Amino acid sequence: MSNPGPVHDVEQRLLGWMLSVQAKNGDSKVMAVALRAMVESTPPGQAWTVRDLERLIRFLDPA
Repeated sequence: MSNPGPVHDVEQRLLGWMLSVQAKNGDSKVMAVALRAMVESTPPGQAWTVRDLERLIRFLDPA
């Protein structure tokens, strides 16, 4: 079994965060579609960093 890589890891963290947002605020389908598009558009070999993840979460949930 191959290692899915850093983009997959970040996607999983963001999906977990979105589930917590969904539990608080209701439907998150639009956010999920946007996240999927962003992850899929990440160029091969370019990994997301923890800093990228934190900036994205602040953008999506500025509170």
